[in-house]
Amino acid sequence: MVSERFPPGVREQPALYRPARSGSMRRIQGEAAELLRHLARSADLPANTTGHLRAGDVDLDRRQIAIRDFEGVIVARVPIPADSVTALRVHLAGVRLNHERDRIQGLAGVWVPPEVRSRDPRSGESWPWYWLFPARHVVPDPVSGRPWRPPVEAPPLRH
Repeated sequence: MVSERFPPGVREQPALYRPARSGSMRRIQGEAAELLRHLARSADLPANTTGHLRAGDVDLDRRQIAIRDFEGVIVARVPIPADSVTALRVHLAGVRLNHERDRIQGLAGVWVPPEVRSRDPRSGESWPWYWLFPARHVVPDPVSGRPWRPPVEAPPLRH
């Protein structure tokens, strides 16, 4: 059963994680989009990494985000701005619920680098490899045909 736990002061599931009412929403919206934009600007994240961050890349205790290359190797760590920690904590709670639902529904998980998948074939189903900003929709895996969840299409950065 999916846990409906939220951080203190959060009473409902953030809008990004509620089931879509109509059609598939590919682009991130609302508070999550603002959080992503804020992190990209404040933490000076490389533009091509913002939509592909993983839940396990975020270390709230040390206030840093790990940046990975295409092979899944951590190549840098960037600080999380102090004013983003609470919003990120709330966001992660919603993402965790999304991950738990995906596991219950038997989705194939998320894409992980081939080097990682060869070491651990089920890594795409694990919490650390889950997208920090998952899309609402699922797509079929081109090889197995099983549905899996892609990352969001990162919104354009507005300065």
